[in-house]
Amino acid sequence: MRKRKLRRGIARVALGAMLSGQFAAPIALAQGTAAPNDNSTTTPITHLIVLIGENRSFDHVFATYRPKGNATVTNLLSNGIILADGSPGPNAGRATQFQVNTPLPATYFISASTANKTPYSTLPPPHLNGAPNQAISLADLNANPTGVQPPFDHSITSADLTTLEPSVAPYDLDLMRTGATGALGTTGLDTRIPNATSLPNTEFQLTGPSVPYDSYTGDTVHRLFHMWQQTDCNIANATPSNPSGCLNDLYPFVATARDDSGGNSMGFYNMQNGDVPLLEKLAGQYTMSDNYHQAIMGGTAANHVALGTGDFMSWTTFAGLTQPPSNIANPNPQSSTSDKYLADKVSRSVRTPPSRAFCRLLLT
Repeated sequence: MRKRKLRRGIARVALGAMLSGQFAAPIALAQGTAAPNDNSTTTPITHLIVLIGENRSFDHVFATYRPKGNATVTNLLSNGIILADGSPGPNAGRATQFQVNTPLPATYFISASTANKTPYSTLPPPHLNGAPNQAISLADLNANPTGVQPPFDHSITSADLTTLEPSVAPYDLDLMRTGATGALGTTGLDTRIPNATSLPNTEFQLTGPSVPYDSYTGDTVHRLFHMWQQTDCNIANATPSNPSGCLNDLYPFVATARDDSGGNSMGFYNMQNGDVPLLEKLAGQYTMSDNYHQAIMGGTAANHVALGTGDFMSWTTFAGLTQPPSNIANPNPQSSTSDKYLADKVSRSVRTPPSRAFCRLLLT
């Protein structure tokens, strides 16, 4: 099995002063005191707090969100793709996923014509894809301190957990103990999902009797070449309502070829059933935007750099060192029948429940 790295930064906080341009504002906010220009902004907004939910999309979390009052939101529920109970809605077909017909193009592609792709008869089943199947013990941690991840069993004390994650409040430490899948291993079919092998070819509710809200689930693909291919973009498909021309219909196809995560990317949480209560509360109390996706098509590092600087990083030759060839991807298909890339950095994280992913944000 490929080695998994513990992502301690599943979610992070970026605090910045808005309009006033004062970097003292986040410090003052944390200390409960006023920053020098708090009362001199041109709008009532004095601070901007950005919550980054890693490995999450808007519809994955806010699929069934209903805003307060007369406000509207564009999500799976409002578009009729799903119903409030999580079942497929009258427009479920808008989320239909496709596979590209063989023979595949000889070189990397980011779109496929209608004539060259076929809808799945059933959605590729979701897979565990690295989700932990049991809690880690102190012996496991001591034997491999950099290769393990939560959840942790009670042989690891609360004091130990505080050392591991000092930003988590004592009353939230148990969030680091729950969520194991209980499966025999960490790969293969996620049998916790009802009818996992016969899901309709559309979105499906992730939580249920065998998948409590605090459960770990398998990762999804989120890197540059994969994301461009998954979104299936072609200017020929552009319309006034979809100016990008992206059809978003190759997600399981790319995921299955890349790391066998199958239909994981089509799962969603259901706020109507009590899922994601914290983010629902924040959205109702403050504000939200379903128009922002991400700055760069790609993974963690590129987007954090872009969010903080408005720019991107590229390799710069220094001290006579050039970029190692082994770090350069080649996304051409391996063969006419396999869309695995010729050269691809293999990595895997675990999709942590939002309850656990965001607990650090309110406590730092």
